[in-house]
Amino acid sequence: MYESNPLKKYMKIGIVVLLCTIFVVAGITVLNYLHSFQKLTVTYKSDDISSLDLYHAVTQNGNTRATGQLVEHVTSGQTYKLKKGLYLLRLSGEGIATDDVPVKVGAIPVETSLNPNYSTDHLKTLLASEQTDIQAAILASNPKISSLYKINAGTLYQRGEWYGTTLSYKGTETLSRDTLRLVAHKVKGEWFVVTNPPQISLSASKYPSVPHDVLSAVNAIDIGLPEIVK
Repeated sequence: MYESNPLKKYMKIGIVVLLCTIFVVAGITVLNYLHSFQKLTVTYKSDDISSLDLYHAVTQNGNTRATGQLVEHVTSGQTYKLKKGLYLLRLSGEGIATDDVPVKVGAIPVETSLNPNYSTDHLKTLLASEQTDIQAAILASNPKISSLYKINAGTLYQRGEWYGTTLSYKGTETLSRDTLRLVAHKVKGEWFVVTNPPQISLSASKYPSVPHDVLSAVNAIDIGLPEIVK
């Protein structure tokens, strides 16, 4: 009469359990690996950005910097499958600001569009051709400006469609010597003063249509000491 060997039986069960465990662990590992990737798509105008490179990045002391590892030369509209993590887009092009752009690749596909601001030098060049129209718009916005204030040298921001400057009081009232600030915006080829009347400090809640970075820059303009009228 045939008698089964309990040891062989348990060995077979153990092998089956081991193989099942290996398959489960391997499956989980594969799934985790697949889920560690996500899609990134970047769009931009090629006449602005001549090249765009993607780097691995880290954050230190609140600042994001590239680790030196080039990941991709990025083409506008092309989708890249990347390991989840922090990256940095480094762009170059004539007349644009070349600030690095941090990108976090996480749980959902990332689609971002780059529209870089103009460089400081390019904005200065543009201002030379816009200055007359801007000055005319400022004087037309408030009749008191021409008689009571001096329009100080200003600055173009972003892509040259925003302008900010200060007004220094030149009247004789000793109690009205505050320097004022204003922002102008170019719409369809024409300049308009957005912050009218000019203010000592420009509030984001009062002027929500003005980009926050523009307001911050204009509020940070060094006004120096007031002129002494003799």
